[in-house]
Amino acid sequence: MPVRIDIPNETEYSCEKEIGCSQGFSKPRVSERSTGRDAILEFVELKDLLKISGQKDFKTFDDVFIEKDALKAFKVIPFRDNYVNGSDVKVPAIASIYNEIVCASKLSKFRGSQNFPKVHNIHLIKGACPQYLCDVYDQYHERCCLIKHFDLDRFPPDQCWIIIESEMYGRSLNAIPPTCPMAALSVFAQTVLAVAVTETRFRFEHRDLHGGNILLQYDAKDACSQRIPSTYFQGQTLRPRNGPLAKIIDFTLSRITDRDTAIYTNVSSYRNLFIGNTRSHAHLYREMRDLLKDDWSAFNPRNNAKWIHHIGERIREIVEKGKYCNYHKNSNAGLIRKQFRELLNKAMTASSAANYAREISTSKILFRA
Repeated sequence: MPVRIDIPNETEYSCEKEIGCSQGFSKPRVSERSTGRDAILEFVELKDLLKISGQKDFKTFDDVFIEKDALKAFKVIPFRDNYVNGSDVKVPAIASIYNEIVCASKLSKFRGSQNFPKVHNIHLIKGACPQYLCDVYDQYHERCCLIKHFDLDRFPPDQCWIIIESEMYGRSLNAIPPTCPMAALSVFAQTVLAVAVTETRFRFEHRDLHGGNILLQYDAKDACSQRIPSTYFQGQTLRPRNGPLAKIIDFTLSRITDRDTAIYTNVSSYRNLFIGNTRSHAHLYREMRDLLKDDWSAFNPRNNAKWIHHIGERIREIVEKGKYCNYHKNSNAGLIRKQFRELLNKAMTASSAANYAREISTSKILFRA
């Protein structure tokens, strides 16, 4: 039976800049039984968790490894813990990734939205990274001309890792966008509702909601034949139009409130986001910093509205240039373009995702009657 290590309560961390708590860090308590917290970590050997025979059974997208059958994804995060590992390799402290653990766990269980991946387990792992994982990781970064976050083969044999094991849910909006404008509008409506309900329930801010962090599942040849579950939001039941089901991922920079405590990341510590960042959404990190006055524990839902507008601009490209499917071939394309431009303009001045969702809730191009 694996040893279970209880995640320390957030008030036990001494990371004012990272998770906003002032008390000293306490060594994790080892427990034989689950304590009922949102995330329980299983301490097992890395090689025993990933029972994969070789490179042919595995592929990767940056720090996320995917099984061959694409039913599960493993996000692999190395961390430094003075009680376990004395390595001098520069890796984050566990306190600085605690927000991702909390967000992934809580949003996975949240019944108010279907737009977050189900987390099967969150593992605390000790061991060297298998060579075949190092190989596919290196090949991916070489093929895509990307800078690696870490050299996985440099970690010591007693390295500790957090591995978030979740359902694998399609490809990103950037990689395989919908071709039909109506399917793209469905993705936008789903994204707005998902952020709005979690913003209201958990004082949640994603803070990195670009097209690479929205995954789409195409269950049918014609995406516009896929029915999307309805969402209950502030007294209304809203059902986005048919389209691929969207899942929001990656809570590395996110902020959430858990048991009256702000759980967050000090985004300013990620200097590469502010210096030399040429991506189309680079300005949003600076705008968030200015809006929060560099206090990343603060909750300002205007940040969510800014990211929604960014996603909307990506959707607008499809609405402007996309080809309507057979089901929607008789749609009034000009009117739809005009209406979506008007809806998107409202996001520029919205004070929150929730307020924006209320403003657009009567839109017939986004929601079914």
